[in-house]
Amino acid sequence: MAKKACELAYDGTRNGDCIDALAAAYAENGDFEQAVIWEKSALDDSKIHPDVRAKFEKRLKLYEQKKPYRDEPGKD
Repeated sequence: MAKKACELAYDGTRNGDCIDALAAAYAENGDFEQAVIWEKSALDDSKIHPDVRAKFEKRLKLYEQKKPYRDEPGKD
């Protein structure tokens, strides 16, 4: 579903948020190698806000430790 969302959102430019969601989906399914690849790709989005970039970097560290990202209300 995350792949399809990225395809639907693609407008000729990189969409860091979609790619981040795809990375999270890979991590949730235990494919941390792909999660790392896609999270690094999300970080290539030059338009992302510095606060969002920091969140992506935290998630990348989780994936490198072979841990999935789990959204917790009020936390990131």
